[in-house]
Amino acid sequence: NYINTFSKVIDFFYKTYIITLKSMETAESTKIFEEIQDILKYNIEIIEAISTDKSKRIITSLKATRNKIMKEYIKILKRGENA
Repeated sequence: NYINTFSKVIDFFYKTYIITLKSMETAESTKIFEEIQDILKYNIEIIEAISTDKSKRIITSLKATRNKIMKEYIKILKRGENA
């Protein structure tokens, strides 16, 4: 199922991104996020368009993960501004 597969991919990306974020430079982590940002956005839109009531929970989970990634991204930007 595409929705489940994409959900697993995003969970993996989130875990990897957060783990490596602490050891990366701001520019590198910003670049990574910018590359994945559109992928997240468009796939969530696709999943919402084809979703059923059963997949609402997965969509909510994907959005929550996307929001966590966004928060970490914003923290990076703020650290860069304060440096």
